[in-house]
Amino acid sequence: MGAVVAFAGVMAGCLSPHRTVVADVDPTGWTEPVTVRFTNADTLSACDLRLVVRYDGAFDVPAVDLELITVAPDSIRCSERFTLQVVRRPAPAPLLRDTVVPYRRNAVLDRCGEYSLTIRPLESVRGIEAVGLDIVESEQNRAD
Repeated sequence: MGAVVAFAGVMAGCLSPHRTVVADVDPTGWTEPVTVRFTNADTLSACDLRLVVRYDGAFDVPAVDLELITVAPDSIRCSERFTLQVVRRPAPAPLLRDTVVPYRRNAVLDRCGEYSLTIRPLESVRGIEAVGLDIVESEQNRAD
């Protein structure tokens, strides 16, 4: 499954006010890492990075421990643990739900080129359909 499934937005870097990249995962038991990729051209503007999660009615845990591995265009690699806490919203059972969870605020992607983010659950998770990254212009930039 680790293939990139969707690119939403073509603009590079934080120049675009909003971009999302997501990958499908196995909703019956997500265990395998998935990788999303995006291209950056803006090395000056701050942006907010948010994890995107699409889940169904089978998702019933309040938190999921993940390993996030970011690789910059110059091959610098950062691995960290992240606890994804999803506030469930009630909806009719057959509907999928999307949520975004803050990951990094005021981040400056200081390298031009392709970044990758690999997302891996530390234990099997049921009910998650897709995960990815949402990149938006930093709220700090909008306030200036």
